[in-house]
Amino acid sequence: MNTRLFGRIRGITLMEALIALVVVSLGLLALARFYGDLISSTGESKARTEAVQFAASRAEQIRTQALGTIQCDALKASFEGTEEPVVFANASIERKTEIKKLSEDHYQVQVTASWVDAKNASHSVDVTTEVVCDHPTLSAAIAEGGLPGGGMIAGPSGRAEQVVGRSYGPDTDVGDMNVNPDGIGDGTRTHTGASGATELIDQATGDVLLEIKDGTAFSTIEGRVFIKGASPDPDVVRMIVSAEGYCTTTIPAENVFAVGNVPPDSNIKYQFLWYRCYVGGDWHGNIDIYRTDGIGQNDEFCVGDPEAEVTSQDTSRHPQLGRLRTYRGFEDIGEIDADGEPVYYSVGILSGEVLGSHDFLVVRITGQPDDSDCYAQLRAYPDPYDAEHGLFVGNQGKRFCLTEGRGSSYACPPIWPVGSPPVESEEITIAGDIIHGELDLGATKVVADNGQCVIENSAYSCVIRFTGVSWSGYVRINTNHIAEPLYYEFEGLSDDSAGNDFTLSEAPPVQNTKISGIIERSSTQGQTDVTGVSIEEASCASFEQVDTFTYKYTCFTSEWTDSWAGIMTLAMGNQNAICETQAEPAVVTGHTSSTVSLANVNVSEVTLNIAVHRTAGQGDPCPDLTD
Repeated sequence: MNTRLFGRIRGITLMEALIALVVVSLGLLALARFYGDLISSTGESKARTEAVQFAASRAEQIRTQALGTIQCDALKASFEGTEEPVVFANASIERKTEIKKLSEDHYQVQVTASWVDAKNASHSVDVTTEVVCDHPTLSAAIAEGGLPGGGMIAGPSGRAEQVVGRSYGPDTDVGDMNVNPDGIGDGTRTHTGASGATELIDQATGDVLLEIKDGTAFSTIEGRVFIKGASPDPDVVRMIVSAEGYCTTTIPAENVFAVGNVPPDSNIKYQFLWYRCYVGGDWHGNIDIYRTDGIGQNDEFCVGDPEAEVTSQDTSRHPQLGRLRTYRGFEDIGEIDADGEPVYYSVGILSGEVLGSHDFLVVRITGQPDDSDCYAQLRAYPDPYDAEHGLFVGNQGKRFCLTEGRGSSYACPPIWPVGSPPVESEEITIAGDIIHGELDLGATKVVADNGQCVIENSAYSCVIRFTGVSWSGYVRINTNHIAEPLYYEFEGLSDDSAGNDFTLSEAPPVQNTKISGIIERSSTQGQTDVTGVSIEEASCASFEQVDTFTYKYTCFTSEWTDSWAGIMTLAMGNQNAICETQAEPAVVTGHTSSTVSLANVNVSEVTLNIAVHRTAGQGDPCPDLTD
């Protein structure tokens, strides 16, 4: 009989333990590598997103500039080349821009953003687009019966011009304050200057920003910029208008639309700011939105109406990605080009026209965004004051036709013509030197009708394109110095012209004069009161009656450099007449029964006292001004 001396031994051998350890280690290593690759892949994806946005921002910038550029070569000089790397959150990215000529005024733009990842592997992305530089002379209509040489109308810059070196001083109250729809000032004022020009003034500095010399009103394009999930800051969000214009941004009074839960399971509220862009009549071009703090990761820009259907027209208002809006108008001149297509001339905005509710939405969209993403984003903004509709209902798309409904000769073609109308043109160059000695040129610029001018090393050249056999127009200089001459006028010019020099000299200080004093009238019974005083080329700040027979006044002349002259007029009944004047210094050159003539005023203050008596009185004494 066998007897069991020991129970069954339980456990694992050393070999089995070693094998298990090896298996577990291999699994952990594989898992660690998987997470490492996952993290690396995520970082690469973020870096790629940053690179795409970095490259796209350059392409958008070039497209914005192209519309108002006379020569695409200017774009090449400004943008082509490799920039210094910019450090983003996930990579240091280098940007290279290449601009290739496809045909006259038609260029291909390729922007390459490249970076090296943590594994020292090189990556790059390309953004490619095409631009057509819009020549104002070729895009403008030929005015019937206009000037010799074609009589071209204004180009896309419109009637407004930038102003250099003119100011009314800080915190000025000149003119009328411009306000946003909430009644808050947008930081500018509109004023009619001494020359009759309409001026746009920076209220804080008093600087004149723009002027329209023919006195017509500024046109405005305005709307709201919504930034989902962030507080909009006018110092960060900027609007750019192509060609001559100026844009403002202001925070609304309430600063936020509080509409409850949007969508229902969240507490997202949306905030916005107002923008307004000032341009002159006949302007057409682009309005672009950008952020000075840089484009955030996954930041996108949406425009359009969430209730609009997609159409094949360029002016389709369906939701779409886009950070700029293009404005153009068209006139059908009744001609057909070689391809059988109608020929259109470009037309700008009307003077004084107001275009409102041209809104933008800044929102974060992950993945590969397309227009369909904007549908959902724009629909998520119900109007708190109109529950049946959203805030973006009626909003404009990426292109806006300025001539919609304007008249039978105007048009809004379904597909906008690319580039300039197919008309033959000639090109001439007008050049000269700017002789300025030790004076700083500063913001001095030379401008030409329907031309593009550049200044290099105190010499300028203007390239002008025109139709017909010759060109007529002006080349003028804008400077805060004295210029001789102020402009050159050309008529029937068909060849290049050189030697058109401008000589600058230091401008004397601009001054104005305070004119004040008393008006004494005789005490003859029946004499009527003096009710006011006015001075030609001056503004009168105060007029008051001191006692029954005495009045005092204060006026300020307009600005002058060498001297000032003008006429003072007293408002009073025809029974009264001026009988004596007393001025210090002696600047009175004569007087009538109701006016006083002044000349050679070149001091800061003039005291002018006036005595008035009754014309019908026999022996009516003239009041004594020496008392």
